[in-house]
Amino acid sequence: MESLTLCDSSGECVSVVPESIIGPIRQEFLASLPEREDRHPLGCHNPRIPDGVAFDKIIVALVSGMGYERVADVSCSATTIRRRRDEWIAAEVAGLLVLAVFAAYDRMVGLELESLSADGCITKAPSGGECAGKSPVDRGKQRLKRSQITDGYGIPVVTVPAKANTRDHTLLPETLREFTTLTERLDQAHTNRSSAWTQATTTARSTPTWPSAASRRRSRNAVRKRRSRPTDDGCWNGRTPG
Repeated sequence: MESLTLCDSSGECVSVVPESIIGPIRQEFLASLPEREDRHPLGCHNPRIPDGVAFDKIIVALVSGMGYERVADVSCSATTIRRRRDEWIAAEVAGLLVLAVFAAYDRMVGLELESLSADGCITKAPSGGECAGKSPVDRGKQRLKRSQITDGYGIPVVTVPAKANTRDHTLLPETLREFTTLTERLDQAHTNRSSAWTQATTTARSTPTWPSAASRRRSRNAVRKRRSRPTDDGCWNGRTPG
């Protein structure tokens, strides 16, 4: 399959996610979906849109920040995207996608989990919802508060939603518990790698081993030291600091 692309009305397309990255994650996620039972009495309904097509549309919406109506096309409607999303949430497999993404990012780039930052923010929630509440700073409009933890590079790893009028410090214990659960699941994912990921990434080469957290920190520290070391002529041999 080709890379996920996003095309405008003029026909120009841009790559959203390379297939080398999203391919193994897609394969791992689709393998985790439960078997679906066709309950139509006559079996004459319209053919079901493949899960892979709906999955790609959701990924494009997440990466681009666009609404489902803008992402939808003749291959998959916005209503189908929402239904499939709700179906996967109800089946409790959406969390597996989050875990697969974090595990892949930690393997390829590395999460800096030794230095964390926690904070809260208030965002708009004009459509309401169970987590929406009156904003204490915007004339009581419907708003949503997010308690987040980011790693040392600013990558959000945990988000806990709440009503806008909730105090930040009351959300911190739950946010920390979610972070502890995430790290435990990541350690388990590193120990027991999915067979789908292994099959997609070990073609014509031996199976790679998961580096330990200590080795990842040493490698990143070495990269930062190399980037910040000047040469004899006074020029930097890597990225300019800052």
